[in-house]
Amino acid sequence: MNVLGADIIGGIEHALGLAFAMFWEILWALILGFTFTSISNSMKKLTCPKNYR
Repeated sequence: MNVLGADIIGGIEHALGLAFAMFWEILWALILGFTFTSISNSMKKLTCPKNYR
């Protein structure tokens, strides 16, 4: 493999690594946010009277 091919593959690997890191940062924040929202909604349903829902 020539130097240009190695540079291209290295660039693709770098870009995929960055894309996965960004995906992971967004994913865990979304999971955490939806988890907290579902917990707070279930607590609200347990503590609020029926006519305030």
